[in-house]
Amino acid sequence: YGAVDISNLAKAWANNDWGIVDNAVAWLAENKNDDNSAVIERLKNCPIASTDVVIVFGGSNDLNNGTYGKPDDTNPLQNTCGGINQIIDSILTVKPDMAIYFFTPIPRMATSEIWCDDYRIDQSDAHGSLSFPSLVKRIKECVEYNHIPCCDMYNTIGINRKNIYTYADDGVHPNHGYSLVANKMYGYIMANRIWK
Repeated sequence: YGAVDISNLAKAWANNDWGIVDNAVAWLAENKNDDNSAVIERLKNCPIASTDVVIVFGGSNDLNNGTYGKPDDTNPLQNTCGGINQIIDSILTVKPDMAIYFFTPIPRMATSEIWCDDYRIDQSDAHGSLSFPSLVKRIKECVEYNHIPCCDMYNTIGINRKNIYTYADDGVHPNHGYSLVANKMYGYIMANRIWK
């Protein structure tokens, strides 16, 4: 899955070099029954040269990767900040006037019984304990280090431990909250418009 993570997709998209991604997509479809080809084709059909705005909105999978890193880290294989910096660098190296907006993960159930704020990983990195709030904090720090707008969806979207299942059947994926997410993103982008 590493070859199709957000930082590698941004790099492939910016450089129009899809070899590694295409190989990974084919392998995942054949070996894991996970076909991502439609998503990749849509991205390929939206060349960077004709794009004015990029939205980066990921989940919380990085909670368990072992380290969030620090804002100036550059290795996407080592930590979250390295991945964020690769996304930004890949895009801005090719198109320096691109408007990029980051959105933090939204709150969720960490397990079927534990709300995200109450969940901790039994390890820490050099910058503190690994938790949902610390992941969100580090994402914001890394993005803001690059002077890129970052919307804190985790603390401002209005999803909480009492209403999570109104928006997410499984407590994680907002299958009933898409309009809530879309409206929040649209409002943030329009309030922070940075493209011509």
